[in-house]
Amino acid sequence: MKPTINKENGYRYYDQEALEKLQTILSLKSIGYTLIQIKELFESSRDLDVKIEGAWVKSIQKQLNYVAVEVEKLKRKQFILRGMLQTIEMSGKYNQEHIFLLMNQIESSHFVDGAIPATFPTTIFSEEEINILNQLPLIGSDDPRIHTTLDLIRETRESMHVHPGTPEAQKLANKWYRLTLSWFNGNSVLQNKYFSFIAKEAESSSVIYGWDQKLIDFIDNIINHLDNEEEGRLN
Repeated sequence: MKPTINKENGYRYYDQEALEKLQTILSLKSIGYTLIQIKELFESSRDLDVKIEGAWVKSIQKQLNYVAVEVEKLKRKQFILRGMLQTIEMSGKYNQEHIFLLMNQIESSHFVDGAIPATFPTTIFSEEEINILNQLPLIGSDDPRIHTTLDLIRETRESMHVHPGTPEAQKLANKWYRLTLSWFNGNSVLQNKYFSFIAKEAESSSVIYGWDQKLIDFIDNIINHLDNEEEGRLN
């Protein structure tokens, strides 16, 4: 912007056009434009061979594309950060291996809308079953069911010293059974099939985010006691 200089006092004065230009520059900066990009936009707007509307449309579209890439990056970071937080909350401690593996997923090509959806083999699950499984809560998401699960895990860890057959443990077993059954739309057959699949997968991997074998064994035991009690009532 070229000011008008008062020769008497040396002050610089700017006209209305200069002030409007300054406002435009500040507005563009506030939505992510760099000074270099702003300079290029003004220069292209002065190009006699380019309509000013065309220069702005081209620049805005370019900036929209840039923002879309940045949004995707932020969504990835948000998913991983949530996953790290939820993993620590689930385990009740910091696990370097879990956190390291989660952080490495930031560059994964499997992100869809800011999340990494689970995949299930079609050789084991039917298309209808996979449609249900695709609705399971994901670690790293903001699904309210994750928060409910975190609360139940904390409650369970505080009661792992009790015998699986006690009323306290059986109350927990009921909560776990009802919670997980709700994930599968009430399909108990798919529920059992899924957890059997997960158990086999866990045998080939030492990492289950936020879960340790002691916790898994305790939940299995209290639910097995629950099943045995149900069978006893039927007999």
